Amino acid sequence: MRRTNTFALSPSLEQDERLYEIADGCARLWNEICYRRRQSFFNTGKVDWNTKDLYDRYKCIIGSATAQQVERKNSEAWRSFFALLELEKKGKLPPRIQRVRPPGYWKDRSTGKRKQLILIRCDCYTIEGSTLKLPKKLEVNWRGKPKWNNWTRQGLLTLLYDPIRRRWYARQTVEVDPPHQPLSNKRAFVDLGVLVLLDVVIEGERRSVAYSGRPALSNWWYLSRRINRLKSIAKRTNGRKTTRLIRSLFRKRKLRFRQYVNTIVRRAIQRLWEKGVCEIVAGDLTGIRDDARFSRKLDSMVHNFWSHRFLLERLQCVAQEHGIKVTTIDERGTSSVCPWCGSTSVTKMGRLLKCRSCGIEAHRDTAGAINIGVVFGGRVNRVLAHPLEVTA
Repeated sequence: MRRTNTFALSPSLEQDERLYEIADGCARLWNEICYRRRQSFFNTGKVDWNTKDLYDRYKCIIGSATAQQVERKNSEAWRSFFALLELEKKGKLPPRIQRVRPPGYWKDRSTGKRKQLILIRCDCYTIEGSTLKLPKKLEVNWRGKPKWNNWTRQGLLTLLYDPIRRRWYARQTVEVDPPHQPLSNKRAFVDLGVLVLLDVVIEGERRSVAYSGRPALSNWWYLSRRINRLKSIAKRTNGRKTTRLIRSLFRKRKLRFRQYVNTIVRRAIQRLWEKGVCEIVAGDLTGIRDDARFSRKLDSMVHNFWSHRFLLERLQCVAQEHGIKVTTIDERGTSSVCPWCGSTSVTKMGRLLKCRSCGIEAHRDTAGAINIGVVFGGRVNRVLAHPLEVTA
């Protein structure tokens, strides 16, 4: 499986200037290649793949291997664009993609500055202790602890400059073997939600576990109110829509949510692995936001706070590390059906679901997880006890 090591760089002033010069050259090369190919595509419907003159011009500035990687990355982006066009013609475009657009430029639209990005080929860098050896005789110190050390093969190294934190970071792609394998052959059924990020029911267990998302939501509301207050001040004082502080708060809000999701998912997967789960069946929430029209507060929670695709991706990624398979099925209506008698005559009050046919009362997310197991054909005992709530 492929994973990424991320660590911070600590270059000297001279090295910082050199890195900025190389990154600016990479951005200029990408933008020139992209401009030529976009113009040829818009004018003739075909792409001019010959960029040897641009490669010869920039290889002395950024290095031949780096120039080759930038050109290759741009070609991959265009091939992906044409593949999506073919899917769009056949009507098989993924629902999450609303519009197919050609590759864009390495440029920040809000500031108008080029993105500072360097691509280093896998055989052009080495990591020795706390020193990162790069082309052009650059040896930069780095800080941090790589998560994946026992890798079998190292891949592309990406150096990027964060304008908000004003720091250089390195991302090393590596190939590693899964550190764990399943201990048994049980299945787990998972309902994804907003207030309860994961509600997990394991075959044979008499109680579900609900991993709450309320702490993350509370922090998200706090940062959102702070961002809105600063935006109004910036607009009133100097007519600006954003500032560096506002951008940093947006970044902090995003990273805190993702950190909470990562923590919750890792705890859930660790528990499932210890229980002997070999397969996770989760509900597919594709298109759930299309018809989501509630109050202003609920719309903010569903459309802005919650990211079900990121939640599912993290679930699949961490499960792969434990050798657990993740299967998705359509969960439409699973939280509106009584898991005991199958009746749709139910009443929803907050997180409570009450069946008017058999009188059963249950947690809505637990009922959804049980119904996912029923639809999948798993061995679910349908015990509707109150779930054990877990927070990060």
